[in-house]
Amino acid sequence: RYYLAHGSNASSNDWFRAYVEAQDGTRTLVREELGANDSDLPKWATVSLPMAPWAGARIRIVLEAADGGGASTIEAAVDDVRITRP
Repeated sequence: RYYLAHGSNASSNDWFRAYVEAQDGTRTLVREELGANDSDLPKWATVSLPMAPWAGARIRIVLEAADGGGASTIEAAVDDVRITRP
């Protein structure tokens, strides 16, 4: 579960991204949410992603958030990350 909350002063320079990183450092973007110039209150979103492309591989889950726009209000959170076998 995650959320990206922002004020009406946010822009697409503000973001939340989730990657799967292979052992060689190659990252695959699996989730992205960009800020926008509207107010978005914090609300948990549940996301389910297929992990079959990395079955049997050693990976890292990389989560990043950025307040890249000038003078904007951004808040991001992550909770309850799970990887399950089918």
